[in-house]
Amino acid sequence: MRSHLVIVAFFLLAISSSLAAAQDAVAGDGEPIQISQYPGAPFEDRNGNLWFGTVLEGLIRFDGDEFVTFTKEDGLGSDMTGGIVEDEEGILWIATSGGLTKYDGETFTTLTNYEPIKVTQGWAEHGNHRHLSGLMIDSHGKLWIATMDGVFQYDGEIFTRFEMPVVAVDQKWLFTPRKVSSIYEDQGGDLWFGTDGAGAVRWDGKTMVVYTVKTHGLSSDNVSKIFQDSRGDYWFGTANGGVSHFDGDTFTTHLRSKEFSKHSGWGRYFAIHEDRQGYVWFGAAYEGGGAYRYDGESFEYFSGNPGLGAGGVPSIREDRSGNMWFGTTGGVYHYNGEHFVNFTMNNPVMPVQINEPDSVSLEGWAEETFDLPPGFAPDLPTGTESLRFAPGWKEPSSENFWSYAFVMWIDEPSPDAERVKELLASYYDGLMSTFARKKYGHVSIKPAKITVKRIGANRFEASMNLIDAFATFEPIDIRVVIDTVADDDDHSFVCIQLSHQPKEHKIWRSLEAAIKEIQAKAISLEVLKDRASYAMLDQEAVEALARTAQSHWVREFSGFTYQRVEHFAAGGVSHWMSIWLHDQTGLEFVMVPGGKFQMGSPADEPDRHDNELQHWVTLDPFLIARSECTQEAWAKIAVEAGIDDAPLHFKGPEQAPVERVTTEDVMAWCQTANLMLPTEAQWEFMCRSGTTTAWTMGASKDELSRYANIGSADCPQDWIDHPFGITEPWHDGYGDELSPVGSFAPNSFGLFGVHGNVRELCRDDLMSYEVQVEKGTGLRPGVSGSRVVRGGSFNHASWQARSARRLKRVASAHRMVGFRPSLDLPFRY
Repeated sequence: MRSHLVIVAFFLLAISSSLAAAQDAVAGDGEPIQISQYPGAPFEDRNGNLWFGTVLEGLIRFDGDEFVTFTKEDGLGSDMTGGIVEDEEGILWIATSGGLTKYDGETFTTLTNYEPIKVTQGWAEHGNHRHLSGLMIDSHGKLWIATMDGVFQYDGEIFTRFEMPVVAVDQKWLFTPRKVSSIYEDQGGDLWFGTDGAGAVRWDGKTMVVYTVKTHGLSSDNVSKIFQDSRGDYWFGTANGGVSHFDGDTFTTHLRSKEFSKHSGWGRYFAIHEDRQGYVWFGAAYEGGGAYRYDGESFEYFSGNPGLGAGGVPSIREDRSGNMWFGTTGGVYHYNGEHFVNFTMNNPVMPVQINEPDSVSLEGWAEETFDLPPGFAPDLPTGTESLRFAPGWKEPSSENFWSYAFVMWIDEPSPDAERVKELLASYYDGLMSTFARKKYGHVSIKPAKITVKRIGANRFEASMNLIDAFATFEPIDIRVVIDTVADDDDHSFVCIQLSHQPKEHKIWRSLEAAIKEIQAKAISLEVLKDRASYAMLDQEAVEALARTAQSHWVREFSGFTYQRVEHFAAGGVSHWMSIWLHDQTGLEFVMVPGGKFQMGSPADEPDRHDNELQHWVTLDPFLIARSECTQEAWAKIAVEAGIDDAPLHFKGPEQAPVERVTTEDVMAWCQTANLMLPTEAQWEFMCRSGTTTAWTMGASKDELSRYANIGSADCPQDWIDHPFGITEPWHDGYGDELSPVGSFAPNSFGLFGVHGNVRELCRDDLMSYEVQVEKGTGLRPGVSGSRVVRGGSFNHASWQARSARRLKRVASAHRMVGFRPSLDLPFRY
C-alpha cells in the first residue's frame, strides 16, 4: 500500500534586495532573535524535532528545549539548505546547494556518487547538478531530486538522470534552461515537474505531457510549486505569473494583478498548502508578498494586521498536530486561527494544541454492497455499489431521514455533469417507482426534478425534488454532493452523499466519513487484485485484510468462520494466508488473491503438450479448499443433496479424498453446500501459487515426493513395469492407495495435494486456449463433452501432474477423480 511520508520542499531563493530588508538575526536587548535571516517553515520529524532550513546559516534543529545549528563543517553539503524528507527508516534527506545530504540521527553525510557528469560552475547551459532545488520520496519509496541541471533518481546506491525532453526556450529562464524547481506526485500517482522556463511536465509512467503558456494557458512557464488539493484540482505557483488553477480542463490565473496581490510586479509563489479544514494557503515569496487563504470561492489576504508582518512567505507547512507554520523573510510564525505568533530563538513559543472537532462515529450505520445495475434501474452501467445508511434514514421523525452515502464503481469513463444527472435520474426514478409499487400497488409517480452544477474539477452538487416513496409519499428536497474519479479510460467510481439537511448540518461530516470508510475499504482490498503485492503483506496486514474481506463479501463469507493466519513457503515464494472453516462441510479454505498470470507452459518445458499454449489471464480473488473434498465432508452433504454418500473405490479413512464421483453428483453437492468448482484458470493459478515452474515447488521433480502422492517405487510391480513409465524412483509411503489429505507439504498458498492423490474436476469443459476466458473468474465458455481435470493422481507419473498439464475426464466416475470446492469472490470495487 502506499506509505504516506511527510514531504517538505521549499524553494531556495537567490539573495536579493529583499534579504537585506529582512529583520536582522542579531537583535538588541529584549528584541526577538529570529531563527535566521531567511528561515523556512519547520519540518517535524518522527521524534517531534523541528528542523529549519536557511539560505546562508545551515540547518537548525529545535528539540523542544534548545536550538542546535548544523553547517557544512558538520557534513552538510552547503550552508544553503532546502527541502527535507524523512524515509521509512527515519533517515533525513536534505537538499543543499552543494549536494544531497543524509542524516542517520548521528552523522551528516553528503553523497558524492552522482553519475559521472561534469559539474559546471555557471548556469548558462547546464547548471550544477549538485545544486538541489527540491526533493521528494514517491509512493514506491524512491527518492527524487530536482537540481539546477535536471532531475535525478536515487536507489540507495547510485544516482540516475531522469531524462526530460524539455528545456526552456528562447532564453526565457531565470537561472538555467535545465533547472527543475519542484517535483510532485499527485493523488493518481502521476509525477509533475516544475521547470525554470519550460512549463509544467506531467509523467504517468509512460508518456509526458508539457503544459505551457502557449499550449494550455499556464500563467507562466517558470513553475516553482505544484500541488493538488483534496477536490482533485491542481495549483501551480510560478516565479513571475501568479498562481495557475487547473481543473483538469482549463487553466485560470489568480493572484497576479496588483488588485489581488497587494505587492508590485508579477506574483511569485513558492508555497502552496491545504490545511485540515480544506483551506488552500499560498505564500508570495518576496518582501511585501504575504499569504493568501482560499476557501473554494475567494482569496483572503493575510498581511501585517494579524501579526504576520509584511515579509515574503516562501514556505508554509502544517505539523502533525494541525498547526500552520510560515517561513517568511522576517522570521518564522505559526497561526492560532486569529493571529500569527513569531517563533524566535529567545522566545520559542510553541503553538497551543488545536482542539480537533468531535470525532465522527459511524456506529449503527448499516452497510450493503451489490452488483450494478440493480433491478430497479436496469439502465445503469455495470459495476458495483457499496452503501452506508445513517441510523433512522427511513424514519421521517429522525434528523437523519434520507441521509446515506454510497460509491458506485461503474464500467464507463468518469461522468460529466450531464451524465451525473442521467445517473441520478435513472437511479431515483427507478427506486421510488419500485418502492411505490411495493407499498401502494399499481401507482405512478412523477420523475424527480434534478439540477446538477459543477463545483470543482471532479465535484458536483445536485438538488433533487422527488416523491418520497420510502415513507411519506410526499415531495421532498434532497441535497446531493457527487465526486467522480477516473480509474482508467473505461472505468470510474462515483461517490454520492445525500440528505434533506442543509449543508451546515453535522450529518454532512458523517456522510463524508462514510465515503472515506467505503474508499478505505476499497483501497485495502486493492491488494487482493495483485498476488505479487499481496505477497509483501505481513501477518498483521493479512489478518486485517481478512476482516475487511469478510465485511465486504458478506454473502460469500456467510458460511465461513475465520480461523487464523499462517505462513507458507514453496518454490521460492511465500505468503501469509488467512484460513477459514466452512461450517457445513468442516473443510478448511484459504482466501487466494487474484492477479495476472501466464497460464500454460513455456515451449521449452519438458513433456509439455500442444494444448498448453501460454497466455495471460487476470483473476479476481477466490476462496478454495486447502485439500480435495474428503470422504467425511462428502458424507455430511450427500444425504441433503440426495446423492450417493459413499461412491468409493477406496473406502476410508474419512480424511482421504472422495473419488468415483459423477459430475452431476459433484454439482449437486456443491450447490447444497453453497460452493462451486474452481475454473481451470483458478485451479492452475492456485496450484502455481506465484511460481512459473513445472511444479509448485520448482522446475525439478526431485522434491516432489515431499509434496505429492504420485506414482512411485512403492507402487505394484506391474505399474512399475508399465510401458508408459507411470512411476517415479522415490518412496513416498503410498503405493496403490490414496493418502489422507494433508499428508504432504503444502504449496505457498497453504494448499495440499495440488500434484497427485486424485485428479481434480474443474468447472470448464476442455476447450482450446484460443477461446477467450471470462473476466474475473477465468471461465472458458463452451461445450466439448469432456470436463477438464487437473493435478495428476496417485498412479500418474510426475510429468502428468505438472501445473500446466491438462487432462480430460476419462469416465463419469473413476477412482482417480475427485474435486476441490471453491467460491468466487467477485471484485466489486
